[in-house]
Amino acid sequence: MAFPLPRFEKCCCCLPLRTGSLLIGYVSIVFSLLSISGISYSLFRVVTFVQNNENPPDQEHSKEEYDRITISLYISHGYILFVYLYYTVMNLMLIIGVHLVSLRYLFSYSITENRLTFL
Repeated sequence: MAFPLPRFEKCCCCLPLRTGSLLIGYVSIVFSLLSISGISYSLFRVVTFVQNNENPPDQEHSKEEYDRITISLYISHGYILFVYLYYTVMNLMLIIGVHLVSLRYLFSYSITENRLTFL
């Protein structure tokens, strides 16, 4: 017993599938680049704070506490930057795949995007 799978021809119920895919790709790249710039600025602020307050530690907190918090901030910023860079590359694969009508790029995009969703 077989049944036909649905065939999608519209994106968001109003745009053609190709136009909608390109729109999703370009908007996602813009948002990820804005996020990368915001996270980079935040990392810059952390680095300048650490450099300015390296010698005179606060009386309430020890040097080890500052070091532990600094390392955790560096690791979290690095991880977030890595995820957004990965997301940008995947959206570039979507745009290239739609423009070239290459199923290899689109299949790679769909597999990796699903994996990124569960990160």
